[in-house]
Amino acid sequence: MGEGIAVEAADAWLSFGFEMIEFREIVSFTVVQNHRSRRVMEKLGMIHNSAEDFDFPGVNTDDPLCRHVLYRLSADRFREQANG
Repeated sequence: MGEGIAVEAADAWLSFGFEMIEFREIVSFTVVQNHRSRRVMEKLGMIHNSAEDFDFPGVNTDDPLCRHVLYRLSADRFREQANG
């Protein structure tokens, strides 16, 4: 656990999405309490803007798994990070 495998795998998929499919942006989301997933997104350079957080559709607002955080990564930012 905590060996960086998730970051490496996610980085490979980001490369695929930006280089092969030519996405301009990739987004990711998780429940607020999922600190491990949030840390992976942050290590990947994804940006969180709390104004974009949302309640997941179909989940009761009093459920602790209702509130989600959204992270974004642009292709430009991904390439900047890759180039140092």
